[in-house]
Amino acid sequence: MNNILKFISASFDGFTPGASAKKLSAFMFMLCCVYIHIRFIDLSNCIEALIIDASTMTALLGVSTIQSMKVAKEPKSEAI
Repeated sequence: MNNILKFISASFDGFTPGASAKKLSAFMFMLCCVYIHIRFIDLSNCIEALIIDASTMTALLGVSTIQSMKVAKEPKSEAI
């Protein structure tokens, strides 16, 4: 348990290897989703909640994917 806490806390330090901030944010978002689903979601609104969860994760994680696709498509300048 102590090793796990050290690894997670190393994410906030820029020098020691640890999990990235993107991974920690996605982890915290998923924890919040689990709490909200347990506390507030029932069968009458479960489809809407799943749509909101999926669209939020797509928006949060898709931004970096779109950016990396744009960088990959740009022509590289050659040195003369």
